[in-house]
Amino acid sequence: AYPPAYTAAQVDDVIVKLERNVERHLATLTSAVKGVAAERDLLSSAENNRDLLMKAVKGEKDYLDKIFGGSCERIGRLRLVLDR
Repeated sequence: AYPPAYTAAQVDDVIVKLERNVERHLATLTSAVKGVAAERDLLSSAENNRDLLMKAVKGEKDYLDKIFGGSCERIGRLRLVLDR
């Protein structure tokens, strides 16, 4: 078998960064300069999440289930942050 294109630690890392950047973006909505920087960082985090999720969907389904299945915590966290 090939090594996976992503690890659970990588998934957790990109989710944490996205959560942090959403909070920062929401906190800087009233500041034009800080808001632009926060928005840029948020979009970069969203892009990283998208790329990793695309790898996950294209990869082995048993591994996908191992990383995102079970308690579904990771998917739940992503959905929560996207709903904000």
